[in-house]
Amino acid sequence: MIKELTILLPVEYVFFEKTIDFYSDVFCLKATRGVSELGNPFCSFNGLGVEMVVHTAKPGEFPYPEFRPTGHGLALSFEVLDFGATISRLETNQVPILNQWNYEDGTVGISVEDPAGNRIELWGH
Repeated sequence: MIKELTILLPVEYVFFEKTIDFYSDVFCLKATRGVSELGNPFCSFNGLGVEMVVHTAKPGEFPYPEFRPTGHGLALSFEVLDFGATISRLETNQVPILNQWNYEDGTVGISVEDPAGNRIELWGH
């Protein structure tokens, strides 16, 4: 049985700060920064019992050799409380919308990309 859920989001060093700003500014997530035992910076975001950790390595390195650099298949899906406000923050931060959905039951959704190339689906009503 799983005790807790942590989403690990490894990013290349050059995208680290922009990726943290993206999740802080667009989704209003509170960032907690740290440094691993190996001296690699990370930033965690907590919400609804789930932790997402954006992790990188020193310049020119990648933190996990078993991961390819980001932008190769990781997708996150978030349901947001205020879809209109989220769209406004995306526009303010000049984040392009890649795709959009509008269902008959009132569910709306879009997809965007974070600065490291990870795809994000946002859902609301």
